[in-house]
Amino acid sequence: LLYFILDVVNFLQCKDNLLQSFCHAFTIPHRFSHQIKAFWMFDHGRTKASMELLLSPKAAVPQFSWQHRCIIISLLKSKQHHMALKYLQWTKPPIETTEDAKLYAEVFLLSSCLTDAWALLKRSHTENEDMVMYLLQACKGVNLHAEAVKYI
Repeated sequence: LLYFILDVVNFLQCKDNLLQSFCHAFTIPHRFSHQIKAFWMFDHGRTKASMELLLSPKAAVPQFSWQHRCIIISLLKSKQHHMALKYLQWTKPPIETTEDAKLYAEVFLLSSCLTDAWALLKRSHTENEDMVMYLLQACKGVNLHAEAVKYI
């Protein structure tokens, strides 16, 4: 419903803060409404403003791991590696699956943070032969292969 209100506000180009009034009338927490507004801005291509709001204390941090994955994947697809790194460092999302570990390691590698990527993979208990091969292949893709050999 909040997302819809933001669409209406944008379409009608309302001058007053309709979302804030709605949230106040129905006692919806401001942090939650700011989170929804950040998601809305992100979906409408306002990545920088969305990340500023999402990473500020005004907005609630996403609670579900799928939300973190969607945000990070979208940032990587739009070639915003440093923004993905900032998001990852700020929110510190949980690593629930091997895919999460690979995704978060990819963010570090794209930002040339090989040490952090390797530490994340070790910390997430995914240090096995497949992860070592993944790390080597990922490092080769971002020209960090020589440095990766030192860690393994």
